Amino acid sequence: MKCSPFQQINGISDTVLQNNIAHLTTCVNFSADVMPTQSNNELINPIVDSFKNSIGFKRIAGRSKLVDDPIVRDYLQSMHLQAVVGSERKFKLPESMMSLPIEVLNLIPDNQAEIKCVVDFYHNMATVIVKILDSYVKKSCKQGRIRTDADFKYLAKKLNSNILYKELQAKRIHELRITEHMKQKVKQYVITYMLKFGKVYRKKSID
Repeated sequence: MKCSPFQQINGISDTVLQNNIAHLTTCVNFSADVMPTQSNNELINPIVDSFKNSIGFKRIAGRSKLVDDPIVRDYLQSMHLQAVVGSERKFKLPESMMSLPIEVLNLIPDNQAEIKCVVDFYHNMATVIVKILDSYVKKSCKQGRIRTDADFKYLAKKLNSNILYKELQAKRIHELRITEHMKQKVKQYVITYMLKFGKVYRKKSID
């Protein structure tokens, strides 16, 4: 739509125009009596209080408290370090291993052939550990019985991570292999580990 320019107003005297301008000026300008006398705090505090009572503020406060929890904070820091380590590697590890503790990841060399040896050992050891833990799922188990799938998976990964960490510290990469002798050592290690718990396994912060 084309807009036409403002038309010039004719027939109005200068006196009338000046009177109109003066009237508008008095309407726009506030006198000292009309201006608000509230301080900034008096104006802002009700707004802040209203926000604090809002759902949005409670959600933000809830997230802040969650991050202040030491367990959550340590977990977030660990995940950040794992992401940094993963981004610095030339040869990537499988996703299933990227959640290993940072001290374990630092011991895994950045070499494709050696990574394969570590991955094969880790996966084969998982099979050994699962077979050992199967006895802790049975109702007849009297020490450290595992009652949930989540606990079973957590324990299997935790124990595998501990064993891998010890083996990487004690041996060269090409020496990583699972023998019958090692299977017996792993079984004894799991039995000793589960003695920390009562009749029923319950995850603790020391796990």
